[in-house]
Amino acid sequence: EKRFRGSQRRSESAKKRFCGSQWTSESANKRPRAKTPSTVQHGELAETTKGVGRSCSAGKPENIKRQNKKSFCLEYIQHIQTEMTEFNANHVKIIVKQSQETEEYIAKKYYEHLALAESNYEAAWKILQERYDNLRLQFTTQVRLVLMGLN
Repeated sequence: EKRFRGSQRRSESAKKRFCGSQWTSESANKRPRAKTPSTVQHGELAETTKGVGRSCSAGKPENIKRQNKKSFCLEYIQHIQTEMTEFNANHVKIIVKQSQETEEYIAKKYYEHLALAESNYEAAWKILQERYDNLRLQFTTQVRLVLMGLN
């Protein structure tokens, strides 16, 4: 008889369900349901219980209106930046300064073997014109400098 009462007590305790801050002895079939978005009333937060992870519904459920989800279309707008940001402006200044310094260094190499005299002015000028009037050479030099800057 003691054994029967013990098992009966266990089954009754198993039927107890936690709802909010009160213990209720509802049967397993009538467990309180967790609030879903359709059962939460307007302006009410779903109360969750500690450990159990369920909440009790209170009052009549209010239907929530369906929200239209935005659909993705393949059209896009290309953004062209017309203003230079501060970072871009500083970056350009650094690159221009570096390229000018390298060009001055290269130009000095072309005529440094000549003695500094008025008679060598024409020869130095001719060497510099051959170097800097050559568009192909200018283009390849600038591209090489930019690519070296990226590495």
